[in-house]
Amino acid sequence: MGIVRVVLLCIAIWLLWIVIKKVRLKKLEYTQKISKTTPIEPIQKCKFCGLHLPEHEAFQVSGRYFCNKDHFDKYLSLNSDRE
Repeated sequence: MGIVRVVLLCIAIWLLWIVIKKVRLKKLEYTQKISKTTPIEPIQKCKFCGLHLPEHEAFQVSGRYFCNKDHFDKYLSLNSDRE
């Protein structure tokens, strides 16, 4: 009777090990899939209002980023008043 319990315990541990391996493998595959499909894009801050937006959507002039042309014009007018 004791050997049957040992064999059943070994089978249960083995099945548990297989399930854990499959779950970890699926999680790893999912993580790799997500990292391949969503590239990290640089975020820039509007020099006028401070809004953060993706670099490809920002209006860039001389290394400065703005959320739109209107903010660029306002930034220029404020800076020209200071000079």
